[in-house]
Amino acid sequence: MAESHCLFAVSPETGLSVVWLDSTRLCREAQFLHRLGRTSCIALSRQLTSTALVALSQKKPRHMSIQVVCNGKLGQIFCDINEDCHLRGYVKEPKIDLPLANDASPRAQEISPVVGDGKLSVIRSLENGEFNQGTIELESGEIDGDVENFLSRSEQIPSVLRCENFFDGDDTLKRSVGVLFQGLPEKRESLLNEIRQRVHQGELRQLIENSSMFDLEALKQFVPDLKPTHESIPVQWKCRCSYAGVLSALQMLGSVDLAEMIDEKKPATVDCEFCGKSWMVEPSEIERVFLSTIKDAN
Repeated sequence: MAESHCLFAVSPETGLSVVWLDSTRLCREAQFLHRLGRTSCIALSRQLTSTALVALSQKKPRHMSIQVVCNGKLGQIFCDINEDCHLRGYVKEPKIDLPLANDASPRAQEISPVVGDGKLSVIRSLENGEFNQGTIELESGEIDGDVENFLSRSEQIPSVLRCENFFDGDDTLKRSVGVLFQGLPEKRESLLNEIRQRVHQGELRQLIENSSMFDLEALKQFVPDLKPTHESIPVQWKCRCSYAGVLSALQMLGSVDLAEMIDEKKPATVDCEFCGKSWMVEPSEIERVFLSTIKDAN
């Protein structure tokens, strides 16, 4: 089971908080399971890493999902994390593989051409058990930049978020790292703007590339007085699909579709979008779901 650790620090002088995650193991698992082309891998890795960072920035893990729906070739990217820090995700078009830019550039590859226009939605559970949803229009199309916009605009939390990916010569993901800087709006806007400019100029990417272990000492190049705040939190790639969940999904099809499936007298195969596992449901079980749907309707 792929596992990474989310780390936390704060600047006593400025109050700036930093959360970072070396998500290489998680994103490699995603690349393997979904057989991702390089560009699709970058898109999903950025969103997986962003999802974990935003969810854990509140220190108390709760269920959260981030979805991008766009008119570009990628179509849709969905990631979620639960209270146990089990992370998963998928991209609708997994095979996209565009040429990389020069590695010396601030961003080795821009994915906005295959994202296009669209919306980013964030759904998170609240302490009272209810859910809160926010949606913004995509602006950068680079995923991490759009999640940063969401935090700064929809949640009024000034933020700098960056996720960087590196590949081996055979297009296997070599490294994936994400960092989230946040501060209080009335005091830290100028400091965050300075960090944002340095990140956009490629300083963070170069720092990650030159650091065998991306740790607190490395991040002190951006915030010199950083101190760790509490223990790291393990994050695992783990799908939560189950046979019971498949039956619940079938029930949502409605009685008409279920009746047609029963008439075919063939098992139904349901594939999990997150892990690729195939679940087979026998006709007798489909009929049971159908009868339950009819009963609930009455």
